Amino acid sequence: MNTPVHVLLSCVVLVASCGGQATAPPSSPVAKPRGIEGHVAHLKANGQAPKDYVLGLFRSHDVVILGERLHPELTQWELIYDLVTDPRFVEQVGTIYTEYGAVNLQDRLDRYLADPRAEREQLLGILRDFGNWPIGWGNPNFIEFLDRLRRFNTSQPEGRRVRLVFADCFWDWRALDEHNYAAFARETLFARDFLMAKRIEVGITVDQPRDRKKALVIMNTRHSYVIDSHNTGGALDDNTGSYLRGLLPGRSVVSVLLNTTARPPGSNDRDGAAALIAGGKWDAAFRALGDHPIGFDLQGSAFGDDTFDLLERYGRLHYRDVYHGVVFVNPLAKHTKQEIARGYMTGEFVTEVRRRLGYASIGRNATEAADNRQRLERFLELVTMPALLPMIEDELFGPRSVYSPDQLARFEEQIVSWL
Repeated sequence: MNTPVHVLLSCVVLVASCGGQATAPPSSPVAKPRGIEGHVAHLKANGQAPKDYVLGLFRSHDVVILGERLHPELTQWELIYDLVTDPRFVEQVGTIYTEYGAVNLQDRLDRYLADPRAEREQLLGILRDFGNWPIGWGNPNFIEFLDRLRRFNTSQPEGRRVRLVFADCFWDWRALDEHNYAAFARETLFARDFLMAKRIEVGITVDQPRDRKKALVIMNTRHSYVIDSHNTGGALDDNTGSYLRGLLPGRSVVSVLLNTTARPPGSNDRDGAAALIAGGKWDAAFRALGDHPIGFDLQGSAFGDDTFDLLERYGRLHYRDVYHGVVFVNPLAKHTKQEIARGYMTGEFVTEVRRRLGYASIGRNATEAADNRQRLERFLELVTMPALLPMIEDELFGPRSVYSPDQLARFEEQIVSWL
């Protein structure tokens, strides 16, 4: 094959970004804020340590949804691990539900999390069977989180173990082929948010112990909204958080956003485009207080009054309409991602992914599906080239900044403009 290495690398953006580790721009001196005084005042008066803030919500709410960043971002899962292994969470809540992870894989996960001698390959086998993406779920942040949770659980007596429940739709790749995939995927994905919410509702009301009917739910972007929303095409998206409020009458469901970036108009979740929330006011307010981790409510604040611009832009919505609170974990320059774990793409699994690609549709329209398929096939080609792989392994499987140096420089200019 004569394709240059740099061309091959540019084709794997679906599963592994190709830019090197970005260097964080130097922080500007903190000056008196201009135009964000209300934001800064709210943080000073109401901010709490992130873990204390989230755990404190369970005193008056039954379900707390964390609005996750980009799936492969690493540092958010460090916070989540600290949250769920805190004695307060173990004693008062004890259960986590995650957006990813098919419900039919739960028995395998339960065995893994309870086995002090479980091996990494046992976990990778579970993640390779994740639906609905043919390559499964190779994000190292979740792999490491599950391994750490297993080690935590097996060091605790049974009554103090944290239960993690997969909430995503039933999806068995081994039962799917070119004859039944299209009808199954259409029916399943159409109802995905409702099915996830229903699994969580049954878990809370039926499966969980009578004295512990609270839960932490991890959902990405719009799935964490407690209202329904319109997508970029104008169609109404029914979101998991909204369904949960309807399915759990009499119980309080709130959602908390982890600090992140907004998606610019006309972009999608795979093109890497990003914009600062509220034109940079939020990040400037965090900078004004030294970028210290902080959690806070949105109601009655300048943050909550800001126009909601996270994923879609609605002049009629404000952040307080969609989220109860925000947790600032760390500045954007410290957001890192790693999309495929080393050892995940075995030769046997590459063969299985190619079988899945033979019939699976991986896009919202024909053009997107064809583009995704081409990129994924080239990634598979790349990871099966023994002579080339050692030279590019760090580029494919190593951690890197979520944002490019150019993006970080642009963000810095916007932040400084408010200070």
